[in-house]
Amino acid sequence: AGAQQDFMLAHAAELVRLCAAAAGAAGRCRYCWLPKAAACCCGRLPDAGPSCPEIRWVLLCHPQEFLRSTSSGKLVARLLGGELLVYGVPSHMRRLADVLADPKLRGLFPA
Repeated sequence: AGAQQDFMLAHAAELVRLCAAAAGAAGRCRYCWLPKAAACCCGRLPDAGPSCPEIRWVLLCHPQEFLRSTSSGKLVARLLGGELLVYGVPSHMRRLADVLADPKLRGLFPA
């Protein structure tokens, strides 16, 4: 499992790009991976972000978690009006560095 995780981190940007493109080509939502026309619920999710305007949500996930159809993290980020960052994607890593440099940062690490 360790070698697979290392591969996923090393190739995170390409994996995310390919999977998002494949989902689009197959008519699937890139957040919930369900067929857009028949089962996607993302457009019906309430936007909870305005209820706490002083909180800026940023969700960091592993590429393996992003690629799972059972990953609820993608939906949580969308529901909260936050950002979803995938660890290992260069542009996401730059954004993560900016987020971590914010002195008002409060981290939540679910276990």
